[in-house]
Amino acid sequence: MQEVVAVDIGGTHARFAVAKIADGRVTELAPGVKLRTSDHASLALAWRKFAQTQKNPLPRRAGIAIACPIQGNILKMTNNPWVIQPDNLKHSLGLDDFVLINDFGAVAHAVAQVDDAHLKHLCGSDGPLPETGSITVVGPGTGFGAACLLRQSGRYDVIETEGGILILRRSTAWKTAS
Repeated sequence: MQEVVAVDIGGTHARFAVAKIADGRVTELAPGVKLRTSDHASLALAWRKFAQTQKNPLPRRAGIAIACPIQGNILKMTNNPWVIQPDNLKHSLGLDDFVLINDFGAVAHAVAQVDDAHLKHLCGSDGPLPETGSITVVGPGTGFGAACLLRQSGRYDVIETEGGILILRRSTAWKTAS
């Protein structure tokens, strides 16, 4: 089992929690901490504030979901002045490893792995999500978040988008070189 810091960064709030992971799945999620992004000049400062709320040192691994396209080495969000530079995150956050992903890409990965009992039916055919085919994940947030979950041949891929901007990157997440 390993521990990671799970982070969700939007235009208004940054949410942090420590997650325990075994066999590629979250087995436990500690209570989260929600910080207003406008109260912190950067992700590094919000990270330090979160660290101050914890009894133990933070894990040196993180999964970071951000409300913007994850492309290039300068990530800018709508309604949030933070500029995130992936190449600097290990140093600025004190990490050994991290994964960056679009926030709705992260939601689509969760939908792919969560049991149907944890999903609330809103519209469409009443029943479990299809084992094959595409599933659209949408919702309001900083903008209009969207992702497509494509299930086929016993596996899945996530196609991330950002309110009409197709992020042309196959599946999972952008990962740093270890």
